[in-house]
Amino acid sequence: MKLIFLVLGLSWFGGSPATITMQRTGCEGPCPVYRVVLDSIAATAHVTVSFPEFVDTTYNVDRRKLDKVFSLIHRSAFWQTPEKQLSGINDVGTTTITASSNGRTKAVLYNGKPPMLDSIARAIDKIANTKQLLYQ
Repeated sequence: MKLIFLVLGLSWFGGSPATITMQRTGCEGPCPVYRVVLDSIAATAHVTVSFPEFVDTTYNVDRRKLDKVFSLIHRSAFWQTPEKQLSGINDVGTTTITASSNGRTKAVLYNGKPPMLDSIARAIDKIANTKQLLYQ
């Protein structure tokens, strides 16, 4: 499993601690497996990748870029999105995005590329520097 931790700014969640987690699972092909956690307490990224090879590292992340990801969650309809959006295609990996702030948590499991969720996932991959793991 691949794991990435990122820390984001507080402004889009009212100054309270907030986290965004994204986990991608494998598929019947060469899909990477990893997890990204964006955390508003510190401006760091912890990356753990389990496939195609194991990586575990921590690095600093620009707070302004982190803030943009939290802003995207805040501006989108994420909090009203159904908890599962599965296309019925079985040979693709799934992605789960979870946001927690102000005592509430919302997790959405999906596959395919629903536009709003795909936009959030791409923003997370960009700031976590995990775009290169994805096979185009």
